[in-house]
Order: sequence, then C-alpha cells, then structure tokens
Amino acid sequence: MWTFGPHPRPPLVPPGFDDEADLPLLRCSALTGCSVKDPWKSTGKEGMMIWVVAQSCVDVKDKACMDACPVDCIYEGERMVYIRPDECIGCGACEPVCPTQAIYYEDDLPSDQAEYLTINAEFFDHFNKSGGAMLAGRAKGDHPAISAMPVA
Repeated sequence: MWTFGPHPRPPLVPPGFDDEADLPLLRCSALTGCSVKDPWKSTGKEGMMIWVVAQSCVDVKDKACMDACPVDCIYEGERMVYIRPDECIGCGACEPVCPTQAIYYEDDLPSDQAEYLTINAEFFDHFNKSGGAMLAGRAKGDHPAISAMPVA
C-alpha cells in the first residue's frame, strides 16, 4: 500500500547531543582533509574566527574567495579582504580557490602570521556594516596594521 504525504525527516541533532549548539564544527580543508573543531574555542570576539586571511593577500586581493563564499562574509578593504567572524559558517569554500594561499584555518595559521587572526577580527570593530559584503561595498581603509605596511 502506498502512502502519500511528507516523509519522516531525520532529526537535525544526532543522538547524544542536546541541541544544535552542542554540535562540533567539522573543519575541512582541501590541503589537510577534515577534522572536528572544538566549538567553544574562541578568539575573544563575538563568534569564532574560523578562517583567516593572511599576509599574502595584502596588495593582491584576487577576490576569488569572495565569489566562492556562500554566505557573503568576506569583505573588501583597500589592500586586502577580511573574513567577518560572526557571519562565517566555517565551510572553507574560500580556502581552495585562493590563488595566493592566503586563507588559513585558524589553527593552521603560521606562527609568523599569528597577528592576522586579530587583524581580521578587529577590522570589523571599525567597519561595522553587516548583512553581507556585496551590500556593504568596499571599505574605505584597512586595519591600521595593514595600512601601515609599505605598498608592495
């Protein structure tokens, strides 16, 4: 006998988790594969900084990452792009398309570029437009540390 109507959907939260907030984040990278991220680790800012744009983006700004981002959370400054931590869903779509390999998972950020974790998060202290990068448009400026760098 055939039945019609909605099919039962699997629960959104797997057994063993109280709600969606308890779910660990799956970290996937084209270079390193997938692993589980501790969802309670934080940069001290609202939200987590999962993906970070680092030094090799400065004065290059290819913007392929902006096209690849499904949630439009990569904002353009004058000299580089920045990932807004409270809008990023951590999908990693930006990382494999970056031609300069400037995008790192926060735990994989080279120690000599660790300041970019703070630079990406602090950029949004002064550039407080939200709702997507396309709507916000290009920022008139950069983080002070980027603005202070000599032009390549």
